Amino acid sequence: MWIVVVVGVGLIALAHTAPAPFLLDAMAGDPIFDDAWKEWIQSIRPHVGIVDFADLIYLRSESYAKAQAQRGLEEAQGKLMLFGEKEGRIAAANRKKDPLLLFAALHRQLGYPTVPRPEPVDETPHLIPQLMRRMERVEVRMKMLEEEAKGGLDITKFYGQLPPE
Repeated sequence: MWIVVVVGVGLIALAHTAPAPFLLDAMAGDPIFDDAWKEWIQSIRPHVGIVDFADLIYLRSESYAKAQAQRGLEEAQGKLMLFGEKEGRIAAANRKKDPLLLFAALHRQLGYPTVPRPEPVDETPHLIPQLMRRMERVEVRMKMLEEEAKGGLDITKFYGQLPPE
């Protein structure tokens, strides 16, 4: 069951990268996958980023095979079903949705591993220095306003040196 999460996370990451075919070849060449999984990984290669991952799971599930058998179609009979009936129902329910919702449902209902997510960057160490710089700028502006109110603001000191004539 963890294979679905590994392949799914890999496919989501690959859908947004350029050399996806090469990475899928590398995944298919991994000795952890048996021949059925290798064939499935190779078959989904042209569909990555175009077809929903939930659809790819559903089409190789026992739920899809049962639905086809009830309709009298033998389309799914020749293929080895890689996913169980429960996975297929969850995938069918999550079609055209965010793949993270599919993985969350698999985790919640079937005990699949959670999808690793990057931790958000903590920006509090940068917050205090930024606030200090802003306060210094506000103080300078207030001093200039106070000088202007007193009538003692001499803007010639902001000109710099005059070029020699």
